[in-house]
Amino acid sequence: MSRDEHGARSFSPATMLGIALAVYLFWTLATYLLEGRVNLLISGDPVGRLTYAVIANLLIGTVLALYIMNLFWKSGGISREEFGFQPAKRTLVSLIGAFVLGLLIFVLQSPKSLDPVVVLNVFAQVFTTSTAEILVVYALVGVTGVCLTRSLGRIPSLIVGIALASVLFGAYHIAHSPPFNTLSLILLLTLIGVITGVFFFLVREIYSTIVFHNFLALFGVMQNADPANFQAPNALLLGMMVVTVAVLVVTERYLFRGRP
Repeated sequence: MSRDEHGARSFSPATMLGIALAVYLFWTLATYLLEGRVNLLISGDPVGRLTYAVIANLLIGTVLALYIMNLFWKSGGISREEFGFQPAKRTLVSLIGAFVLGLLIFVLQSPKSLDPVVVLNVFAQVFTTSTAEILVVYALVGVTGVCLTRSLGRIPSLIVGIALASVLFGAYHIAHSPPFNTLSLILLLTLIGVITGVFFFLVREIYSTIVFHNFLALFGVMQNADPANFQAPNALLLGMMVVTVAVLVVTERYLFRGRP
């Protein structure tokens, strides 16, 4: 790491990837300590779920990940557009497309329930985690992986980014409660990670990727949950989703406003 003539930090591609991987490991460790170690998804402890969501996924997976991306953007190594932060019009169009495509894939898989309240509750339950997954695994690690391998050419570097993010996405589930930490599901989730990676690097837009990925996660979580537990609107789950969106938008706007 060095500083340019204006005193800003300058990171080499290898250093950026190393820092990104450190954030990934820190986030994975926090996930294990707060969720996997205590089998939180099985116990369903509401206080534990809130603690896990706030510390692992909001503070580390969202705020810290965005802060590190901001450092890399200011260093001039990676643009905010490469991280997936696009103009409002492109974001809106991408969001609509992601919602329609994600919903279609979800419905075609014949989920346990299509009750709008059940779907909304489960969607909200996984949203905070999905946001951290996209920011840490794809926008931070995946994009820095692409940056490091730019000399290989555009397509090969994108393949490296997708492969790196997909493998790390699957591996991160070792830190989760059963059944998501089993080998069969880790391999399946790695494949789902490839689908998310292709979407992200083709569209290159953060918000739509979160929505698309959340629909993929929605089906898996619903298959391992009892829809009867989600038949009434859950204020905690819905509130946490709103807070996640607010934290993401406010932090992103604050850190990435102006020029580097």
